[in-house]
Amino acid sequence: MRITHIFVLVFILSAVALGVAWGEDTNHLNAVLDNASLSLKNITLEKGDNYYMDGAFTVIEEFVHFVGVGFVEFMRMGATFGSENPGYFEPDYLINLARLIVWLTIISLLIKPVFYLIIFIIMAVIYIKDIIKSRRSQGVGA
Repeated sequence: MRITHIFVLVFILSAVALGVAWGEDTNHLNAVLDNASLSLKNITLEKGDNYYMDGAFTVIEEFVHFVGVGFVEFMRMGATFGSENPGYFEPDYLINLARLIVWLTIISLLIKPVFYLIIFIIMAVIYIKDIIKSRRSQGVGA
């Protein structure tokens, strides 16, 4: 896995774990996330005299708003999901999920070698069949 995938996975799991740990009362959590969202929307970059740089600053500012608010809202979604479904963080469920991921990984890694083995067997059978035909046509062994 790439390191970015691991970071995204940890972010998702931490968002859900936050909701599980917070429990049913998420009013304070929603207030904190609202405050963070408003703070991110209020970020502005200083514009100068250069017309081209002002455009670049506007694009960067909008990107920061998009990414920041996206992360905050994703955290809110994960916390809501975690508080509504705390059963997904029970040890039995996590162990079964880890087993499923390990088995799917092993199967996905074995698909290519097994496919190569099947092709090798088919080619070996065709080669042996061609050898038998060539010997029969030459009269060897008959």
